[in-house]
Amino acid sequence: MISLAQDLAPGFADAALESQAVFRACMNALARPARPQPLETGLVPPAPLTPELAALALALADHEAPLWLDARLRTPAVRAYLTFHTGARLTEDPQEAAFALIADAGTCPDL
Repeated sequence: MISLAQDLAPGFADAALESQAVFRACMNALARPARPQPLETGLVPPAPLTPELAALALALADHEAPLWLDARLRTPAVRAYLTFHTGARLTEDPQEAAFALIADAGTCPDL
């Protein structure tokens, strides 16, 4: 069980610059859906959270944007990592969430 902040994997080294770069890549991907967008990150989040999904969460989520995690991501380590680095509240109800983080698209609820 994660009990101390020192046990958590680090977030962005430069939160302002890295979150802006991730946000820009996200917006470019949405504006140009057929064109792959690079998303390079040095993050090493707890498994099964991927570095890319972690980067998007760190760039987009905050205390006003609740997160819903699918069953694979609801581990204590992932929950601690996301709440510490984003300040976002985790919800068990996908209808309350501003963002849903999904590791297994096959188990995605109706949104």
